[in-house]
Amino acid sequence: MKRRRSSRPARRASRVLILLAMLAGILVLPAQAALAAGTTYYVNCSASSNGSGTQASPWNTVSSVNSTTFTAGDSILFAAGTTCTGQLTPGGSGSSGSPITMGSYGSGAKPVIDANGATGPVIHLLNQQYWEISGLALTNAASSPAYRSGVLAENSSGGVLRHIRVHDMYIHHISGYSGGWYSTNAGVGVQTNHTTPASTWDDVVIEDNTFDHVDRIAVAVTPDADGQGTNQTTNTVIRDNTITYSGADDILVVKNDGALIEGNKAGYGGAKEDCPPSGQYCNRASAGIWMSGSNDTVVQNNEVYCHVDGADGTGFDVDWGNHNTTFQYNYSHQNIGGFMLLMPSFSFPGEPTASLPSDGTVIRYNISENDGTNAGCPIAGTPGHGNGVFHFVGNIQCRCLTY
Repeated sequence: MKRRRSSRPARRASRVLILLAMLAGILVLPAQAALAAGTTYYVNCSASSNGSGTQASPWNTVSSVNSTTFTAGDSILFAAGTTCTGQLTPGGSGSSGSPITMGSYGSGAKPVIDANGATGPVIHLLNQQYWEISGLALTNAASSPAYRSGVLAENSSGGVLRHIRVHDMYIHHISGYSGGWYSTNAGVGVQTNHTTPASTWDDVVIEDNTFDHVDRIAVAVTPDADGQGTNQTTNTVIRDNTITYSGADDILVVKNDGALIEGNKAGYGGAKEDCPPSGQYCNRASAGIWMSGSNDTVVQNNEVYCHVDGADGTGFDVDWGNHNTTFQYNYSHQNIGGFMLLMPSFSFPGEPTASLPSDGTVIRYNISENDGTNAGCPIAGTPGHGNGVFHFVGNIQCRCLTY
């Protein structure tokens, strides 16, 4: 049998080299990647002429932003108290620890980006990652609905894209299809497009925003349609947002693993039901906060009130194909459809998750007050089903403990 050579002499030699280096006043450390410093670009749409993008000579149009490919550590800052008209489609991606940031500078009201009724998102990121967007007001009002959103981040790369954070925004009067697909008619939509292999996101944070009169939905982290296989987006956090008068739903995650939805306050949703042209996705039913095709979702410390949609109309909903969903410490009141909707499995082409019944759902420590009616709300709906606290659709099996 061959004797195995000991590795001790090599370790001893390594220790000797380190000791000699220390005695010589030299400490050798592993190389670390430096964080990108980046360039700051300034935009003031009230400036009389288009400058070079410095603070002394700012850009004055969104086209200068759209014609630039930004790199890790860069910042795009809009002057407070000003309004830019148009849609933003900036290029480039940041990197881990060095995201590209979009925000504001100076004192005063949030800078306004007004898409002026154009179809599509106010801010659009396509196959881009490591972006942080904050401190802006977005609007896109129109006399008739179309596919419109505030911020839309799309992934059609066929892989995982990471780190989208949207915070401290005021997103209002987005005239989308209130009965159309979710993430393309959202205040903030984070979307995975149909690809093979499937595209997914990791590290999505949407927090501390104010949404008002957004059609269809304030926040949606979803695929671009039903039928996306089993791949799931990970590490989604939707937290501390204030939502009023959504045309339909308030918050939705589809095909997520480990999403956390907490501290949100949402009221007066579900009053509209405009659908896209015939043959396109149309769903006029809505609820406050819900999920489908997702695992280990935690929904806690949220308040949903005065939802008026008559088809569903509940504050919360466990839809198809969910595993281990926990609802706790939530406050639901004056929702026309009741507190909680529990849905059965469905059958969608190419959607294996939908055929699975939701299991492992835990509903505990919540308060339901005056649900099943909109009494005391500024708007009201007509219930399309019973007005109990729980609404069970189909053959739902439940082991319930009341305390």
